[in-house]
Amino acid sequence: MSSGFRKSGVVLENCLIDDDADAEGFYKAVQQGSDFLDPPDYARKMLEWMYQECKDVLDRKFKSQIKADFSASFAELYFAATTRIRYGYKVKHLADFGPDFYFPDFNLHCEVTSIKNGNSEFNSVPVFDDGVVHSYSEDKVILRLTGAIDQKLTKIKKYIECGLISDEQPVLIFISALGIVTGK
Repeated sequence: MSSGFRKSGVVLENCLIDDDADAEGFYKAVQQGSDFLDPPDYARKMLEWMYQECKDVLDRKFKSQIKADFSASFAELYFAATTRIRYGYKVKHLADFGPDFYFPDFNLHCEVTSIKNGNSEFNSVPVFDDGVVHSYSEDKVILRLTGAIDQKLTKIKKYIECGLISDEQPVLIFISALGIVTGK
């Protein structure tokens, strides 16, 4: 592993830390590369590139969070990169306590998360083996989505009570399904 991501010959700060102790499986898979990709380290290079472009709008604890909760952290990174780089929107991160992102041109706050498989028999989505065709229980996926929305609405209510968001301001909740796909 290199000690840093390279851009125009300059070594930059990595998002993925080579010490993968306590890292979840998908983090390790992206870090180590995959034979399914050409080149094998494509996912890592793309993630590191997005991180360099967007690290100024991520939580200070992002690098430790991505090790423990890859799907939710990657969702935040991908959302920031897509809105900033692809669409050219001004994106801000106002504080570590508060909404994930703010778009000043729209006076819009955004919360980002990723649903996961769950851990109860009632609402869990099963983890399937790679390379096998499968389908998910629609009811259980809806329960996972509903739970994620409920958690974010609870956070948003706290942000309104603290005065971080006006009750007149719109808030977008972005939910990724990466945590179900990867089982992490």
